[in-house]
Amino acid sequence: VDYYYRFKWTEIQDYTTGNFIYTTLDSKVHAAIDRGSRFNFGIMGHYPGQGVQVDGSFLGYPLPVHNAMQAEPVFKDWQDTRTDFPGYDSWTPNWNAPSFRAAYNKMIDSVVYHLKHTTYKGWNEWDVVGYVEIRTFGATGEWTAYNLTTNKGGPTNSIATAATQEQFIDDFVARV
Repeated sequence: VDYYYRFKWTEIQDYTTGNFIYTTLDSKVHAAIDRGSRFNFGIMGHYPGQGVQVDGSFLGYPLPVHNAMQAEPVFKDWQDTRTDFPGYDSWTPNWNAPSFRAAYNKMIDSVVYHLKHTTYKGWNEWDVVGYVEIRTFGATGEWTAYNLTTNKGGPTNSIATAATQEQFIDDFVARV
């Protein structure tokens, strides 16, 4: 039986420093190897309602990514105030932000490099990976959510264009 795990971005990259951390990733891969299983996973680009609070809203991706989007002249991330789910106010990435895409790609590159250059019990970690899901886009990486197509109070340029979505796929395939 294959082993599967859906990572939060911040399980791979520290919230505040942006440093890459592989403790959870390695423990999950090692569990799969110990079971004689393949390891399948995805890394969510956005996990709303979880994480550290920044200006009263949860941040489900690393703070340096948020800061980079806030520094962009046009494509800033935005606070999604949830009247339907009080207490789950979250920062939402601007899916079209070049800084978001660059940071996510850098994280994926780091993970792939780490897995290809790390061994456990004689196994190269990358060799036990069965598949990697493209979870770049949407709440919990499911490519669907109410605020992705209607932006519910976000900037008009925060709705992912078809070109942005295609670029997420192209970027991911090129890396994995």
